[in-house]
Amino acid sequence: METLQVENESLVRDKSTGAILETDISKLQKHRARKSAMQQKDEMIYSLNERINKLEQLIERITNG
Repeated sequence: METLQVENESLVRDKSTGAILETDISKLQKHRARKSAMQQKDEMIYSLNERINKLEQLIERITNG
């Protein structure tokens, strides 16, 4: 794979695909960990929102009849 250096010393551009690639493994692992944590938070928020909606529907049914 042929690469070109970009402004950040830990990043290179793959000449064949144009993709920017991280060459510092620890930075890459930290990025992946942050991304995973964000996805987990998003899933938790979605789950809590679903539970709130179900509770609202249950309260509505109880109070209306």
